[in-house]
This record gives sequence, structure tokens and C-alpha cells, in this order.
Amino acid sequence: MNILHFGEENVFLDSMDIQPGDSWSEKLTSTLRSTQVMIVIIGSNWLRSQDHWSCKRRIDNPDDIVRREISFSIANEIPLIPVLIDDAKIPSA
Repeated sequence: MNILHFGEENVFLDSMDIQPGDSWSEKLTSTLRSTQVMIVIIGSNWLRSQDHWSCKRRIDNPDDIVRREISFSIANEIPLIPVLIDDAKIPSA
């Protein structure tokens, strides 16, 4: 399935829809406030993904943008649909 299935204007891809010069945080916050459902693509290495500067897992960093997006969705009761790819597994709580 591709984004055209939902209508291109109804899909926000942070890596494509934030333009140079946009405030990343402001653009994400305003988009998340109008979100009706969040689809999170989870690859097999998502738990091991590390921050380039600290070499710590990104998911452990409360300021990581992906963690903030997911936390916002949960806190605001936005339905969250995980999509597992590349043999990824949902970890235990």
C-alpha cells in the first residue's frame, strides 16, 4: 500500500514534508495535533538504533523525535498502528 491509497494530502511523512528552514519541532507538533491515526513503521533494528553523538539507544532518549511522536500519540489517545517490517518483533513492555 502506498500513500496514494489514503490521499497524498492526508499523509504526513516527517522526512519528506518538513522543508529546509521549517522548525522541525513546531511542524511536528502542529501536524500531530491534527492527526487522527498514527502508523509507525518498525524495522528489525529499531530497538538497537543509536544516537550518533551519545551512542545510546534512541528509544531511551526522552528528547528523541520518534519517541516524542509516539509519546504524543499515546498521551493524546491518538490510535497508534505499529507496522512491523523486516521480521521486527514488538518487544515486551
